[in-house]
Amino acid sequence: MNMVISPENLMTSIQIYVGLSWLKNHERGHQIMRDEQTMRTLILNVANSHKAIRVVTMNGSRVNPETAKDVHQDYDIVYYFDDADALSSRDWPTLFGDVLIMQTLEDMVFDPPPKMSGRVYLMQFTDGNRIDLSLKHVDQLKDDLARDTLTAILLDKDKRIVKPPKPSLKSYHVRRPSEAVVASCVNECFWVAFYVLKGVARNQMGYAQVHLDILRRCLEGMLAWSVGIEHDFAVSTGKHGANFTRYLRDDFVKRWLSTWPEADPLPVLHALSSLLDLFVEVSAQVSDGLQITNPVLQYTAARHEIAARLEKLITAYARDNLSC
Repeated sequence: MNMVISPENLMTSIQIYVGLSWLKNHERGHQIMRDEQTMRTLILNVANSHKAIRVVTMNGSRVNPETAKDVHQDYDIVYYFDDADALSSRDWPTLFGDVLIMQTLEDMVFDPPPKMSGRVYLMQFTDGNRIDLSLKHVDQLKDDLARDTLTAILLDKDKRIVKPPKPSLKSYHVRRPSEAVVASCVNECFWVAFYVLKGVARNQMGYAQVHLDILRRCLEGMLAWSVGIEHDFAVSTGKHGANFTRYLRDDFVKRWLSTWPEADPLPVLHALSSLLDLFVEVSAQVSDGLQITNPVLQYTAARHEIAARLEKLITAYARDNLSC
């Protein structure tokens, strides 16, 4: 039977391995940020000091071969245990440094995340480093590796992984959409456009902006599919279009960025108009690339109505501005 060492008792042995210099290094009252080698050593020392931890993986941007290194990258770490009782401790954060702020996902009752197995600690430390630590049973390892190809094996005590996979973005590549998915995206875009217009007409700019965000997600999906088509669906556009600047034409990037307006009627209306123009243009490219009928063609009447309301509102608010 594996002996479980409590996190409290671990602290002494970990301090011997890593030292406390990073806790005492202050410059004008601020801790010096620990470098990646120091953090990796600490993460592995915690794992090596706890017998129940059998495998350690890291995923996310720090193992992404296409992402430039910077100090803002998190350490997305998973400890895999062979003893479920070891998951019950709540003292894991104390092993990694001075915590500035943290979240435990299972304790969140405001806007709770989907149910997850194991335990998750999101920890921001006072030196600027952040660790997102997941604690899972080792039985989940195989499924996790199959689901997320952007994973590196940092420690495998039992040599469970015969051939450790090389981290890749395959799990995050733009996926070829079905004709039904494209049609649904187009429907959502034109449907929600009326909510933006309604919000502006009532001068409820928060309401209008929230729905403009929904439209932007439709646009970003369409832009991502256009990139996928151009690159045989073998690239990733990143979270929230982080890689659009790499794959899209410069004018498309500028038009996409112009859809974030200030919360005033005229800027929001102009952003809506620009967003819809770009959406329609890219939808035609996507439909052509997928060799499907362009679903935008079904919404001619709705587009005319949107254009008429846009023109009416822009004229009214422009006149009001001139009279001020």
